[in-house]
Amino acid sequence: MKTLTLLIVAAISLAAYSQQMHHQAVDSRGDHVMGFSHELTTHHFKLYKDGGAIEVTVDDKSDTGQRDAIRTHLKKVAKDFAAGDLTMPMLIHNTNIPGLETMKRLHAKIAYTYAEIPDGGSVRIRTHNTEALKAIHSFLQLQISDHRTGDPGRVEASKSGWITCAVMGNPVNIAEATKKGLYADYNGNRYFFCCGGCPDSFKANPKKFATAPHIKTP
Repeated sequence: MKTLTLLIVAAISLAAYSQQMHHQAVDSRGDHVMGFSHELTTHHFKLYKDGGAIEVTVDDKSDTGQRDAIRTHLKKVAKDFAAGDLTMPMLIHNTNIPGLETMKRLHAKIAYTYAEIPDGGSVRIRTHNTEALKAIHSFLQLQISDHRTGDPGRVEASKSGWITCAVMGNPVNIAEATKKGLYADYNGNRYFFCCGGCPDSFKANPKKFATAPHIKTP
């Protein structure tokens, strides 16, 4: 019995060590591929009913070098993913990534939109295809695990008085956004935004975001 207990403890310790080494390798490869430091930045991966979002911000607001590197990387992510090129995640994680092959195959049914946000950047991912949506959620859940972001990894329920940002998909308090002027009207509908960078992205191509959550223009 004592021998069995020691073997179990050893197996658990080995698994924990292997996981630690994997995370260290992900961080190292990520710094190289992404062009900025994971130690100086913060990742978030969010799941939405129509897809999800990748958000990265710099921890030190004065560190414009890291901030600009984040924005350069995420612009490339949006461009490459839209073309069906998902090489970067494989270079970073070096493992079987759930949903990745489906996202490649169905890339024409998935929209990737880059947006500049305060202190960083984001990529909003949208689809109306059920298979692609499941793949996107699986992909984002792996990112949450490997990057240890602490994000819930599930689609959050909407709250009364709130709506989804038309560009980013973040939750937006309608009353607060209205007070701050973070909204735009298009074709008789009003769209709301989570931050000051989103209105410009929307106004540059409102048709692209026309199916995003909205209300009738008051």
